[in-house]
Amino acid sequence: MAFTLPWAALPAFLSAYAHAQLSNHTVDDGGADSFTGAMISYSNYTEWNFGPRCVACIAHLDPEKVHNHTWHDATYDGSEDIFSLPQNATFKFTGSALYVYGVISNTVDITGTSNTGISFFIDNESVGQFSHFSDGSNAYKYHVLLYANTSLPHKEHCFKLQNGHIGGSASLILLDYIIYSR
Repeated sequence: MAFTLPWAALPAFLSAYAHAQLSNHTVDDGGADSFTGAMISYSNYTEWNFGPRCVACIAHLDPEKVHNHTWHDATYDGSEDIFSLPQNATFKFTGSALYVYGVISNTVDITGTSNTGISFFIDNESVGQFSHFSDGSNAYKYHVLLYANTSLPHKEHCFKLQNGHIGGSASLILLDYIIYSR
């Protein structure tokens, strides 16, 4: 016996199918999620710089190569009091996948702040790390995937990126954008 769907049930069936599809939402480092209005929040905010306006920053990126022409820049350096606390970027979202993008520096810098050492947390659980050591090429790599997680349960999550580790080496983060799937 073949299964038949009554014509009257077709709109409800198609609606349920359409709602089952995931959609990606991009959140720029300096903007709001167009779906929810949520924004990335920055702790130790005075230690984060809005890249396009930062004259004193070591990294000078090409605004044409980053998402929405913006990025956030922070430096951790445990040997300097002003930069001795790790910086955090936090984003709350409802979804089942998350992708975090940034820019990697390969500049030659005697302070060591061209290197990157960051940790990732979801719902207060450590979920990964990313490290990069400058190759000295004086080039930047744009749209680098710093973290991806495609196996989250579909619910509300709190994501945290932590730049630097107390007692660890200097670290530069150039955060560009986040994509989440819901």
